Amino acid sequence: MSDIPEQQPSDGTWVRGGHLVGGIRGAIIKEMQRQGLTRYQLWKTSRTLCPKLPSSAVYEFLDGRRQAGSNYIEAMLDALRLEVRPKATA
Repeated sequence: MSDIPEQQPSDGTWVRGGHLVGGIRGAIIKEMQRQGLTRYQLWKTSRTLCPKLPSSAVYEFLDGRRQAGSNYIEAMLDALRLEVRPKATA
């Protein structure tokens, strides 16, 4: 475990264990924090949408130690009621 706390720098990226986290992983972590969900709660909810989702996949993906398949990521996004959309153009 790291002694470095999670924080949100001004550019919107997230820091976990001293590493910048952005993209889908960062969005999932940010929404979990907003909703006050633990990793366990995310896994339990995601598992109802993807029954073969192992808890280790959620924990390791969020820690940046593992890539996750699209079906696992979709289950986590759905559990958090997040969706992926194209970036808006000006």
